Amino acid sequence: MKNDYLNMLASLVLPAQILDYFLISRVEQTSQKIHISLDEKMNPELSDDVHFESKGFMGSM
Repeated sequence: MKNDYLNMLASLVLPAQILDYFLISRVEQTSQKIHISLDEKMNPELSDDVHFESKGFMGSM
């Protein structure tokens, strides 16, 4: 239940355009911060292209 509220909060504070290209994968709360992790959405036009290879991003630190 608490995580649902954190996901809702994250979707409100992030710019709307971000959610067009990324999914909220995790939201964690500490005593002073809220950490929001995002996963990039795969572009449907590129997912079937054999010449396209996603390199991804660096892991979280």
